[in-house]
Amino acid sequence: MNDWRYDEFRLSENGHLLHEIEWAGGDRWLIEADDIEFEWRPFEAKAGPS
Repeated sequence: MNDWRYDEFRLSENGHLLHEIEWAGGDRWLIEADDIEFEWRPFEAKAGPS
């Protein structure tokens, strides 16, 4: 598998979420979903040695 170059979200004609992913080698994935859940969590850095 090559490196992930970019991704894009958009709506299909029937209102589903389309998630398109382009890979460095030119391959593309197109994922269609009728439901999605998203949760953002802040990054918590661990304390290093003192």
